Amino acid sequence: MLKFTFGIFALSILMSCGGEKTPDVNSVADQIEVIRFDEMLMDLDTNNLAEGLTTLEAAEPDIFNLYFRQLIPLTRNGEHDLAKLADFIKNTNVRKSNEMINAKFKSMDDEVEEIGKAVSYLKHYLQSSEIPNLYTLYGDYSYQAFIFEESDGKDAVGICLDMFLGPDHNYKAIDPKSPLFSDYITDRYQRSYIPIKVLGVMMEDILGPMKGTRLLDHMIYQGKKQYILSKVFPKTSQANLLEFSNSEYRWSKESELGIWDFFLDQELIFDTDQQKINSYINEAPRSKGMPEESPGRTGHFIGYQIVKAFMDKTSTSIEDLVNYQDNDELFRLSKYKPSRQ
Repeated sequence: MLKFTFGIFALSILMSCGGEKTPDVNSVADQIEVIRFDEMLMDLDTNNLAEGLTTLEAAEPDIFNLYFRQLIPLTRNGEHDLAKLADFIKNTNVRKSNEMINAKFKSMDDEVEEIGKAVSYLKHYLQSSEIPNLYTLYGDYSYQAFIFEESDGKDAVGICLDMFLGPDHNYKAIDPKSPLFSDYITDRYQRSYIPIKVLGVMMEDILGPMKGTRLLDHMIYQGKKQYILSKVFPKTSQANLLEFSNSEYRWSKESELGIWDFFLDQELIFDTDQQKINSYINEAPRSKGMPEESPGRTGHFIGYQIVKAFMDKTSTSIEDLVNYQDNDELFRLSKYKPSRQ
């Protein structure tokens, strides 16, 4: 195992990155429509479901069809299984989860304001960016956020509030064997991450499918996403944007050279073996082969450093960064090489 060296860590992780002047923008929060589909669903009269469903489908056809055909598949061949739907709505665990959602999310004004400000920054850098509608949902503990297109062509984001109930919520009791409910992941299931998750799925939609399967391709894709997130959340720490704890980010920053040397020594940069590179790009308790205190997803951290170096050394606009397809050239032009402390 390579030695991970530690230097003096002088960067405050509570400060935003970079010395650029933050553009002056106005929040578009007042243009964002929030549809509380979770409340609409739980307000249905289980004694008169057929009429209630017809009314709800007419009011919100896009999310209604997506919800019952894909997220909670209770619709068969375009017809609603009323018995299953009634069982779902009356289910004790479902009702209890929705009671917790209602108690915690009586208002989402703060989140909508932060999302509105971030979307304003995004539109400053990418003028074609849309102002999405937001749909709040009970997602049966499956997704946190996802983007979809409404029938009028407008972008919308679904937010499953059951995945933001906070680290004190007993997620492990839902399925003790599921890695989705491991402590190192559920610690981040809190409402402060909602704006980051919403803009994150918007960024993935803007960036489109990742090109290539090498670790380098994964790192640059995530690096682009992280770089743009740092621009639309200029007051948010890079630790939070990466969804690292402060100690995980501090370790990554202090160990940047060691992480990079490890990737080089293990010949991982251009490796396409997804099993080998999995813990460096996907959720994991730590990065395989690195010290116990390392976080998973160190590839996201290095990817951000590569893209930031590229942007610092070139006159590339964010719009051009989004459309930049040659990862090898981006890597070469970044001249990325972490300094020895």
